[in-house]
Amino acid sequence: METRSLPPEQGRELERLIGEAGFFSLPASRLTRLPDVLQYKVSVEDGARRKEITFDSESGEAALLDLVDRVVDLSGEPG
Repeated sequence: METRSLPPEQGRELERLIGEAGFFSLPASRLTRLPDVLQYKVSVEDGARRKEITFDSESGEAALLDLVDRVVDLSGEPG
């Protein structure tokens, strides 16, 4: 999902959540390897920067989980 494809206020909110999560400074993997735990893979591009993080619902920081929830809400896909 590109922020420029969203209404301006939603794009700014998504960018704010990415910043609050400290996305570009987090390690690329945060997995507990527990059975039956949801895993997420999130990619963010910001100009020339691109980062992908894999995490699960047990090891993910609250800000990352909020980011995933918001993207799901914006996409209209069932979560």
